[in-house]
Amino acid sequence: MFLGLDVGSWADWVSGIGTFFAIIISVQITKKQIIADKEKDRESFFLQQDYLAMNNIQEKLLSNKIFIENARYTLEATLVPSTDDDIKEFWTKFIRNYRDQYRTLVDNNNYIRNKIYEYEDLEPLIKDIINNELRANNKIASYLYQENAKMDGYLASQESKKYLAGIYDVPDKEKIIPILNKYSQSYGDLMTKIKAVKFKLRKRL
Repeated sequence: MFLGLDVGSWADWVSGIGTFFAIIISVQITKKQIIADKEKDRESFFLQQDYLAMNNIQEKLLSNKIFIENARYTLEATLVPSTDDDIKEFWTKFIRNYRDQYRTLVDNNNYIRNKIYEYEDLEPLIKDIINNELRANNKIASYLYQENAKMDGYLASQESKKYLAGIYDVPDKEKIIPILNKYSQSYGDLMTKIKAVKFKLRKRL
């Protein structure tokens, strides 16, 4: 007997204290696990958002590539007749259709560039995209913009001077097609790099 406690009571008291501390430790471990799980879920959520953003970029890149490829194919495959009226009809129809779709390409480009710069610090591959593929894409876009201005000028002149029998400043397919080809390749290069970023993000999910 110790301080009025028999051996059985002492054992029960020690056991009770042990159980109490075990519960406390268990609660602390559980709390830490819950916090860790919440942090993991939070990290997973943001990784998923990053992945979806890259996926949206890839979809818009593909949309632009398809449009540019279709425009290039149309110019390559069409044998423009030699008569003035037929030339006018072809270029007027082509430019109007091209301009309508080009507005979507510009919107897509703005989204792509803004998002890529927004995620510049996500990982080194994004900075590599900015310094290489995106820069090349922007440069080609400036060349195409100049040819677009010429096509717009041609269309405006035909619409405002329909009474003229002849045609002037007809767009040059041989200048436009190589630019479209390079632009398409540039979108392909961007998609390849964005796909690599998505792959890295997926491995972390």
